[in-house]
Order: sequence, then structure tokens, then C-alpha cells
Amino acid sequence: GNAPSPASRTTVVLVSIDALRADALGSGAMPALDAIAVDGVRARWMNPSYPTLTFPNHYTLVTGLRPDQHGMVHNRMRDDALGQFVSKDASAADGRWWSGGEPLWATMEREGQRTAVLFWPGSAAEIHGERPSQWRPFDRTVRVDARVRQALAWLDLPAARRPRFIAVYFDQYDVAAHACGAHCPDAIAAEREVDAGLATL
Repeated sequence: GNAPSPASRTTVVLVSIDALRADALGSGAMPALDAIAVDGVRARWMNPSYPTLTFPNHYTLVTGLRPDQHGMVHNRMRDDALGQFVSKDASAADGRWWSGGEPLWATMEREGQRTAVLFWPGSAAEIHGERPSQWRPFDRTVRVDARVRQALAWLDLPAARRPRFIAVYFDQYDVAAHACGAHCPDAIAAEREVDAGLATL
């Protein structure tokens, strides 16, 4: 019959652990992440975009453009026409802020491929007339295990409805490190929580 080819059933899962230090990988603090790095493919280094902030860099990852090209140049911005932009606020759902670039999910959706994006910067906005097939407005209270369960539910969908691309954003480490420092107990606990989620995923 017309069964989908194995390639057409493949799903790429992109995970961000916001603000995680480079020295966390291989340190033993996150064994599931270390195992993924050993068994999979990993880069030897990364050159972040400037400014090295969450929204500019996350949009760079999904557009392939630098912040000066895609326009998401800061987590907080002011524009005479658009007003004030504040990351993780209602203004982040206004597609006009994101229109300088086109994220991978918008391109895929326009080409008829389903995508699912959980809390990735830009995913709450309609960009160039497209949204992910599945997405949710950012909710900081949704814990790591619930985010992982959502990703697994998307992966469990029948092949015809399963997303070809899933992006999941974890901000727990970033929030803790900003509050008390990169090596404080809350940041270490967040590393463990995210690593447990990666093990489940």
C-alpha cells in the first residue's frame, strides 16, 4: 500500500536547557545528558549569537539567522510602532516581533509537515501566517516531568498525526541560576530535575 516510508516517520526532537553551563556536560552532574553526548552526536564547541540572551539565541537556533538579521535582538525591547517587548510576557505572542526570520516549524507547517513546540521562544506567536500544529502558551509552573510527558504524548501519536519536529524548552536551571548562582543548591537541583526528564525522554 501507501505506508509512509521510514524517513517520513522520523521525528527530530530539539531540547534546550536554558543557560546550562558548558562544563556541565561530561562533569557527571547530568548522567543522562552525558549518555546522550557519548552515544549520539555532539559539537565540540558552540559560538553563541550576540547578545547571549535567551530569546535572541533560541530564535537563531530555529531560523539559522543572527539576531541582527531576524530582529529578536534582546529579551526586552522597545519599538516606536510596536511598543514594548518583554520576554515570556503577552508581547511575546505578537508575531510582528518575530517576522524578521522564519522558524523551522513555520517552514515545515507551510510544507504540510506537522510540528509541536513546547514553550520555545517564538512558538506562541503566529509567524508569517503559521503556527506549530501543537503548542502551548508559556507557563513557568509546568514542571520538567509534565513537559516530558507532553513530548512523549506527541511522539506517541499515530504516524499520520505525529509531528516531524518537536522542540521542548526547559528554563528551570536558568531561573534557579539567576536567583542564586550557577552552583547553588537550587541550580544543582534543577540540573538533576532536567536530567531525570532527559532520561525519561
